[in-house]
Amino acid sequence: MANNLIPEHFADTTVNISLTGGLVRIDFGSIRPDPDNPQNTPELSTCHRVIMPLNGFIKMFGDLNGMVQKLEQSGVLGRTNQAGGQPAGQGMGQGMGQAMGPATAHSNLANEFRLDTRGMPAAEPKK
Repeated sequence: MANNLIPEHFADTTVNISLTGGLVRIDFGSIRPDPDNPQNTPELSTCHRVIMPLNGFIKMFGDLNGMVQKLEQSGVLGRTNQAGGQPAGQGMGQGMGQAMGPATAHSNLANEFRLDTRGMPAAEPKK
């Protein structure tokens, strides 16, 4: 039986990853409207930080790489055709890059993939 008491957190992307004293700090960001901005333009702001030992980070990197490979093999994730990134109209977050401005911390690797959500099961509501 799953432990329903474990807190869950949402983030849109990573903002920064750093190594200090053998510990890896991963800052996650979320896109939120800025109430102080007259146009209420969404901005990327840090919302969570995970700190872990370097060996745990290396293991996580391998796990994430394995997940990307499984998503590619299943057809959920595919490589883009253009070296410069996603073709227009494909993938998640379309148009968000302009709203996030210079704070965007995406790597070139993220632009090599497109997400195909067709055929993915919808999330079932919790009972």
